Amino acid sequence: MRKMELQDRESVKCMLCDLDETQLLYVKDSFNIVRCKQCGLIYVNPRPGEGLLAEIYRQEYHQAYQGKDFVKLHEGEFKKRLFEERIKIIQKYKKGGRILDVGCSYGYFLEVARGRGWDTYGIELSQYAADYAREKMGLNVFSGDVFSVDYHDYFDVCTLWHVLEHMPTPIKSLQRIHRLLKKDGMIVIETPNINCSKAKKQKESWGYLRLPEHLYYYTSATIKQLLSKCGFEIIHTTSADFGSGATSIADRMGIKGTREVLLRHYRYLRWLRAILAWSRKISRQDEFVVICALKVERDSLRENDK
Repeated sequence: MRKMELQDRESVKCMLCDLDETQLLYVKDSFNIVRCKQCGLIYVNPRPGEGLLAEIYRQEYHQAYQGKDFVKLHEGEFKKRLFEERIKIIQKYKKGGRILDVGCSYGYFLEVARGRGWDTYGIELSQYAADYAREKMGLNVFSGDVFSVDYHDYFDVCTLWHVLEHMPTPIKSLQRIHRLLKKDGMIVIETPNINCSKAKKQKESWGYLRLPEHLYYYTSATIKQLLSKCGFEIIHTTSADFGSGATSIADRMGIKGTREVLLRHYRYLRWLRAILAWSRKISRQDEFVVICALKVERDSLRENDK
């Protein structure tokens, strides 16, 4: 991707309260991360323009994996173990039906859901990842974003696993998802929690301040405001640690080449898995927040969606 110049950026107001009164929190990779003084929402401002964001995902976001099917295979096994835990949360409230995964990548979550009897659909911005999900995984995946899918009152559940923080227009996107869901449909979101203990300690060095891809940084409070604004009522909130596995530890330690070795042999490292499972139990797992919310019908939302 070409070098990002200042003219490639755009200034935005707070999407929750439509004000431009912010406090500078951090400067990282030449980007300002600010907090709204009114509602507390944290976001990048100025940020990459939408055209440049599309270029990022089109050209390089999944490009590192091209020609490395064994990496996708073994990382998929690792992620599917985590998604088995996530779908247990979903099935507390919904036992089956049509499920749409927004930003489904290679389709690891959809494969788990399909194995549990769900009718699975995916949307993926990266053409490369979408092709892989269709051709290698045999999944029903659309290329594009939520505005590329023309359904109404169709899905029982919509999931966004580490996608919300990437969306340049979260309100419009969630309102679109509101339209896609059935009357009693449920949205499930997992996103980094900037109010977590690790983010507070590491500040601008926190691993999930990822620029320029991550545009918004949420807390439980700001996600609640966002979902309420878009016509959803929260029924479940929990903390999680999506990235406490062996590969994330290697990445954080800066060990070169270890990621692929661990992914290749992860299934055999039973002792390592046991240690990691034990460490999760005794540590504070609040780096991510998982939220389930039900669709609420509102006249104003129906008018906005016309």
